[in-house]
Amino acid sequence: MSTSILLLLLNLAMNDGAGTARAWIDMGSATSWANTSAFAGDMASLVPQIATASLEELNFGVTLTAVLQHSTRRGIRTSPMVSILGKSFANIEGSIRHLCPELSLIDVFSDELVGIVTDLVKESLSPQQAVRTALEVITAGAAAPQQLRVSPKTCPTGT
Repeated sequence: MSTSILLLLLNLAMNDGAGTARAWIDMGSATSWANTSAFAGDMASLVPQIATASLEELNFGVTLTAVLQHSTRRGIRTSPMVSILGKSFANIEGSIRHLCPELSLIDVFSDELVGIVTDLVKESLSPQQAVRTALEVITAGAAAPQQLRVSPKTCPTGT
């Protein structure tokens, strides 16, 4: 989820409505009746307003509600984590707005992006992550023979 939100914020910073829509859909899921093209259009209209706004001009709660309304109307299911993260963002944004209303969240994000991605790469290449991946491969390899066995009752042809 953190990587998905990072991608969502990057698309916002790049003023890319279609990319923002794809990132939002990837964080949730499209229903069978979803209209993803229309949702991308909705985001293309909304994103420029967000990308250039200062905290004084932006109300995060109202903006998130607008995205959720577009998402629901277009058949895009939203991850439950978005509501938790949205509440956290709104609380922080509201507090910072009083301290520094001229600040732009997108500008701050853009300034910090290289450091964030660098930290993610370092974490993914860390010795602990390498050991974890190796253990997961070993565990999967040990379980594979058992999972590949198919009893005659579960085989579709019965043989």
